[in-house]
Order: sequence, then C-alpha cells, then structure tokens
Amino acid sequence: FKLDIPFRKTTAGQKCLSYLGPKTWNSLSSEIKSTNNIDTFKHKIKENFFQKIQKEEDDIYVFY
Repeated sequence: FKLDIPFRKTTAGQKCLSYLGPKTWNSLSSEIKSTNNIDTFKHKIKENFFQKIQKEEDDIYVFY
C-alpha cells in the first residue's frame, strides 16, 4: 500500500521526516515491503540502497 505524502510548500518542509518517510516507503519495491522478517527486511533494503549507488556510479551521464 502507498502512504499519503503531505504537501510541503518549501524545500525545508520537504526535508522533514513526515515528508521523507512516506516518500521513501513509497519508493520501495513491494518485495521489500512485504517481507515478514525484520532481518530480511534490513538486508533487502541495504541491498537495494547499494544497487542504487552502483547504478548511479556506472551512469556516464551523472556529473558530481
């Protein structure tokens, strides 16, 4: 299920936990969300995080 993301007018408001929490949860795959074991959940979320980082590093069009 998806959580409602509250409207925030400013970028400061978009850095609050009440905004970032639902936004982060909604971006997770349903496989991660449906995990019943907390240790499996933590493993999958870390794996997902590192895959995102690797994908960004491999992208030749990303400039830092």
